Amino acid sequence: MALAACSAPRSDFGRPIPDAEAYPFASLFKRDPIPPFTDTERELRDRAWAFLDPEATITDSPYLPRTAEPIRVAEAGPAYADNLLKMPARSSEVRYERLKADIATDRQRIEPFFDVADRQAELDRVRQQSLAYISVLQPGERQHALARVADNRAIVAAVCAALLKRARIYRTALERLVVATPSETAVAVERTLLAFEAEIRALEGAAVSVRPARRMSAAR
Repeated sequence: MALAACSAPRSDFGRPIPDAEAYPFASLFKRDPIPPFTDTERELRDRAWAFLDPEATITDSPYLPRTAEPIRVAEAGPAYADNLLKMPARSSEVRYERLKADIATDRQRIEPFFDVADRQAELDRVRQQSLAYISVLQPGERQHALARVADNRAIVAAVCAALLKRARIYRTALERLVVATPSETAVAVERTLLAFEAEIRALEGAAVSVRPARRMSAAR
């Protein structure tokens, strides 16, 4: 059953979900939402934040792996490649290894996020179906429920857009590294990036209920 996916999302009534680039993310992550966030909705937002905020330093999330030093999410646009090339290092290989590690970190985050998105899509389906059987609702409750479903879908769409952007950023960084400091290590980084790009392509238009690991295997 198709639940959430990376295709352009629409509501059950045909209303398009706002464009990921223009959507006001602050409203999706507000502290005192109405109705309150469920545990799954909080986890969805926590995992999404690592993809959606390019300047975020992830240090206090219970859903993301702890590391010796904070994870700095890849900067937007050419700044990532610029910073990579300027990074102090006694060996040029260090920059390739850093790029490879950043790609691998993003790739490891994909399946956990879409596992949660899958669960949330099912819960939202139950939420929408239940509205037909509720005899009495307080003013605004129906609208709040439907708006929350749209918000949850918008988060998934925004993460899909962010993944495509990340892949382009990493591709540009690798190409610039090869020009600046050619190395055989670029081949290994290229393999990691190709796997990341293949997994993203497999997500487009595919149901989240088909796990990314399986999609990745099929793409090889």
